Amino acid sequence: MAINLIDYLSKKFLVNDFRLDRNCSIRKAVSENNVSNEFGVYLIFAHDLLPSNLLYIGKAGEINQKGNRSKQGIAKRLCNKQEKIPRVTFFKQKMNELECALVFAWAITMPSNKERYLPGLIEAEMMQLYFVENGCLPQWNNRT
Repeated sequence: MAINLIDYLSKKFLVNDFRLDRNCSIRKAVSENNVSNEFGVYLIFAHDLLPSNLLYIGKAGEINQKGNRSKQGIAKRLCNKQEKIPRVTFFKQKMNELECALVFAWAITMPSNKERYLPGLIEAEMMQLYFVENGCLPQWNNRT
């Protein structure tokens, strides 16, 4: 049985998701689905949220030594770059290759009013769970 990282995230955080269809841009989907620009983690799936369709585990946001936030939050990260290609282009290429929509799940790990978890920690925990189960990283993750 495949590890369900949505269930794992749901034990600590509110998980939201949205579908990116082949005829829609990531910027439009992020805007229309009110994706937060807070710090957190996200998962990308082919077709649907089935664990076997997981393509990528990612994080958005970094904290410096003084505890200050740096880098972009989830919404900006989803619209930035992947493999040095703008994600608008990258996601369109991948959806054409896969001949399917992508589904994104995301969770804020550093809410201002609750217990906060570093995005890198939660990303690493999910990578570890995936690695133990599969002996490799998700298809689009090149390294940890």
